[in-house]
Amino acid sequence: MFCSCVTPEEIIKIIYSFPNNKAPGMDNISSKILKKISNSITFPLTFIFNLSFTTGVLPDLLKIAKVIPVHKKGEKNLPGNYQPISLLSVFDKILEKLMYKRLSTYLELNNILYDYQFGFRKNHSTSQAVMEVTDNIYQYCSNREITMGIYI
Repeated sequence: MFCSCVTPEEIIKIIYSFPNNKAPGMDNISSKILKKISNSITFPLTFIFNLSFTTGVLPDLLKIAKVIPVHKKGEKNLPGNYQPISLLSVFDKILEKLMYKRLSTYLELNNILYDYQFGFRKNHSTSQAVMEVTDNIYQYCSNREITMGIYI
């Protein structure tokens, strides 16, 4: 797989798609701040992201997350009642979106994914998966075949 070059316009589009109210990662740079400085940092980001794609190396600072405990249920004084949430840097989120776009395009264009892979695909939903299973069950029942399902 070859990753196409990242363009400054592509980065700007991603930056402006981020909601302003998301919590920042370890660098404390919020998407609101990123939008304000986007014109100044787009070209350096383009260079860094293209370098990451060509070398296959993710910068170490993008691998660091701020982990915060979020209360799930029950007593607040019990550590087991909290779920850890990882807050990534907005720069990592941009890079993830860039790679996702390239990877999903590659998989779709080369028809690599299984036809009945419904999750994480454009124009595929969980309701389509349920309809597919239901149709199969009805078809087997009308043919008087034994139908069994195992769900994990």
